[in-house]
Amino acid sequence: MFELFFFVNPIGGTCHECEKIAFHTMQQYNKKFNYHLIPMASMPSIIDALKNNKGNYDLNLFNQFSGDTFNAIKDFHSIKLLKGNKLAKQFVLNLQEMVNIQKCKYSEELVLQLINNFDISAKTFKEMRQSEYVNMSIDEDLKLINTFNIKVTPTIIIYNYAKDEAGYLFEGKLEINCLKKMFQKPQPQQNKKIALSLHVLKNIT
Repeated sequence: MFELFFFVNPIGGTCHECEKIAFHTMQQYNKKFNYHLIPMASMPSIIDALKNNKGNYDLNLFNQFSGDTFNAIKDFHSIKLLKGNKLAKQFVLNLQEMVNIQKCKYSEELVLQLINNFDISAKTFKEMRQSEYVNMSIDEDLKLINTFNIKVTPTIIIYNYAKDEAGYLFEGKLEINCLKKMFQKPQPQQNKKIALSLHVLKNIT
């Protein structure tokens, strides 16, 4: 059994591509896995995502994109508290698809359109979004982000329960060959600190 931790920009195109690569590769090798999605925003991650999505950018565009990113994080945590992790993760995947593939602009209207598929009323969603519980949920993820000193999105941490010492951290764009090598060859004993930490964090995310 593998456990994957995805640290992603919730509207980032590169993050969306890496998620698809990881899921496809795990399924291709018939690997059982659980995954945790942690949406995050930092200046380096926003600038990187902005470059990938817009090419040239200015301060106004940066402010707009960073605002959209922070709003999408609140959306995720609101859905997580209302409907659980599974639908919250699906929301982010759907949002990334709409923004990066369908080229829709992030907006309140787009978010409400997506949550309608999860049987969440706009009124309930907006009330939860303004609650202190959302801030508390975000703070819990920030603790996880700070624990691993995550600066770049996407960052993926993969832990293999069958190999106690086999913890792997991938930063930036994920190459499919990197994942394939993990499954085709014996796992080296490395990154013990990451692997052991994931034991502790398993029940937090």
